[in-house]
Amino acid sequence: MASMKRRTTVKSLGPKSPGTSYAQWARIFRALGHPTRLFVFDRVSHQPESVMHLAEMVGDDPSTLSRHLHVLVDAGLLHCREDGTFRYYSAVPGCTRSIVRCIHAMQKRGDGLQSFDEPHFDKADKSVD
Repeated sequence: MASMKRRTTVKSLGPKSPGTSYAQWARIFRALGHPTRLFVFDRVSHQPESVMHLAEMVGDDPSTLSRHLHVLVDAGLLHCREDGTFRYYSAVPGCTRSIVRCIHAMQKRGDGLQSFDEPHFDKADKSVD
C-alpha cells in the first residue's frame, strides 16, 4: 500500500493577510529560482532583448530559452512584444526592477551571491523547472 503523504497547502500556512496571494509569491520565487531565468530577468530589466540574442548570451537553443521565458511571463515578471517574427522581452515596470537592484546590492555587500553579470551556468543543469 502506497504511503499517503500529507501535502501542506499555501492556505494552511501562517496567518492570513488580506490581499496577499502566497501562491503568486511562490510562483515568482520559483520563476527566479533558476540561474538562466535570473540572468535573463537581470538582462531584460535594463533593456528589451530578443529571444535569439538572449539564447546566444546564455548558450541555449531558442526553444529551451523560450520555455524559461514562458515561466517568467507566467509569473508576471516579463512582458513579450512581437515585431514580425521576432519576440522581444522586457521586465514589467515598477517593483520588478527593484528586485534586481536589491539582488545587486546584496552582491556588493558580499551576502554570498555570485555575479549574474556573465552566464556562468553549469551546462549539466539545463532543467527548466
